[in-house]
Amino acid sequence: MSQATGHSTVESIGEQLLHSRLLQLVLGGLGLVVLAAIIDTMLVTPATTETWGIWAAILPVWGGALILTGFVGYSALWWVRH
Repeated sequence: MSQATGHSTVESIGEQLLHSRLLQLVLGGLGLVVLAAIIDTMLVTPATTETWGIWAAILPVWGGALILTGFVGYSALWWVRH
């Protein structure tokens, strides 16, 4: 009986991320949330609040929806398969 090493666990997670569209959806959502944080902290100035402030508010909502959809879908598929 072989034991899983940390390296094989990392490879397994990376492989799942590459092959699962739902987990890629989660990563896309995380990307949108990070992008919104960057916009909010770096690009929003008093002169540009109207333009960038709207995107800094919209992107986390979209990102959160993608994260929620991806995790719920992946969990549902995992539950049905196991």
